[in-house]
Amino acid sequence: MPRAMTLGIAATVALGVIVLAALTVLVELHRPEEGRALAGVEVDDADLGDRDEDEVRERVADLGAERERAGVTIRSAAGEVTTSRRAIGHTTDPEATVEDVMARGRQPWLAALPDAWRAVRDRPVPVAMVEERDVDQARQRAAAVAGALSRDPADAEVTLVERSDPAIEVQDAEVGADLDAQALAELLGGLVQEGTSDAEVEAVEEVREPEIGDADAQAAREHAEALLADAIELTNPADAEDVTLQPEALAAALSFVPEPDAEPGERLAVELDPELLEEQAQDRFADAEIEPVDADVVLVDREPQVQEGEDGFALDLDETVARIHEAAQADEREAELAGEVIEPDRTTEDAEDLGITELVSEFTTPHACCQPRVHNIQLMADTIAGTIVEPGESFSINEHVGPRTAEKGYQADGVIIRGEFEDRVGGGVSQYATTFFNAAFFAGVQLDEFQPHSYYISRYPEGREATLSYGALDVRFTNDTDYGILIGARYTDTSITVELWSTDHREVSAWSSDRYNVVEGDVRDGFDIDFGRTVTYSDGSQRSESWSHRYQPEDDDEEDDEDEDDEDDESSDEGDGNGEGEDAEDESSDEGEDA
Repeated sequence: MPRAMTLGIAATVALGVIVLAALTVLVELHRPEEGRALAGVEVDDADLGDRDEDEVRERVADLGAERERAGVTIRSAAGEVTTSRRAIGHTTDPEATVEDVMARGRQPWLAALPDAWRAVRDRPVPVAMVEERDVDQARQRAAAVAGALSRDPADAEVTLVERSDPAIEVQDAEVGADLDAQALAELLGGLVQEGTSDAEVEAVEEVREPEIGDADAQAAREHAEALLADAIELTNPADAEDVTLQPEALAAALSFVPEPDAEPGERLAVELDPELLEEQAQDRFADAEIEPVDADVVLVDREPQVQEGEDGFALDLDETVARIHEAAQADEREAELAGEVIEPDRTTEDAEDLGITELVSEFTTPHACCQPRVHNIQLMADTIAGTIVEPGESFSINEHVGPRTAEKGYQADGVIIRGEFEDRVGGGVSQYATTFFNAAFFAGVQLDEFQPHSYYISRYPEGREATLSYGALDVRFTNDTDYGILIGARYTDTSITVELWSTDHREVSAWSSDRYNVVEGDVRDGFDIDFGRTVTYSDGSQRSESWSHRYQPEDDDEEDDEDEDDEDDESSDEGDGNGEGEDAEDESSDEGEDA
């Protein structure tokens, strides 16, 4: 090896030895005294250098407590929450920190060299505060903060401030947000703070839009303002009252109803509550509805005249409300009431088609004047007069009139209860029944039910007469013609006449036998009688019918000292003129058999 190279190596080694020796001296010169901290040692910028261990311990404890109290502010768009480092699970370990402080400068010389070098240069020797982190505590605190800072969105609202003088206000919508608690926990768990200074954290949040936005509210406001701008006229399609709705009535029924599933801009519906609207305009809506009126045939100066029917109208309030909304957007602010025009059961055309044009049958029976029975006869005649029996329909006196009661205006007069004469309310009405029966008899219609009296009464045709007992004995016929039949009546103080008006297309001839099987009675005889009729139709065809009836004799001990014109039988044990036996005691009205 050349001498020069040898000398160079030797010089380098010598220099290295010198430097190493110098560094060793440096480290040894700056080693701390026993029981004292290295000069320049700092924890959280607090100078702990050259202090004994007890002082270091006390100061580190204070610094740890201060660090744990340091604030952590968590911010989101909704606001902020300030907590502490301890609350999010960050705690200090003062004893471990003191050990780290007291170890500085006492390491083996090479490890201690950096600290000695800082001392030479008069620079601090930082020692980190030892911290522990509780993950569960961080999660708990994050969940609490997320709950505090999360917020529900607020829908836009439209409010009717004053209903009597309508004014509308709008409250804008507000967005909401949900904080991600798990992400916040991770953020808080990994938070690094400098010393004891406060820290700030920006939370991660997911924005939640309101269901009802400002555009929805604005559209609803415009709709409501148009609705309440002025009165709305509702015309009636039937012959009934129109309806005018003032803004105050509309406002009283107005509401704003969220419809989140609708299209944007339509999610706040403007509604009118039909029931509230009806309350506000109750009389007007009631007047808008009318019942249909059937066409009728009436007698005017003893001439049949068709009285025209009238359509009714049933209001459809829900559909009317829809039309009110449409009218609010129109210049005229008018709409037609929605509903159904209801035709009468019998239209004018139907009444004309009944063919009630002439008198086809009438029958008159006499009676004494001025007795209660006369009042009853005339009351029944008035109750039935004007009735139309349509083709194929049946008519029953009992069904039409119902029980004869004092409440209906009937008075007490003579009836027969199982052969005994008594006064009962409604007595005497079988005179009307007999007159009615004979009018039907000579009209040639189908006779369904009739019952002659138990005793023969001389003012009536033999056999061809009828009594009544509500719930037991009735007079019924079926209109077996192609025309309607109008029942009419005329009466005087001493007679009753029943008329049947229709189209005359049948001729009726009546016959009766002589009395037979006569049994003499003190007051009147009993006997059998046959009677009948022949109906001849317009095509020449005929129908013959016959009936038989047995009248009972009446002796002195059965008489009630009443004139036979005043006797009214309503309760017979005989039959209905066709030989069918029937107990005719009236349990419903207790009238008995009327004469």
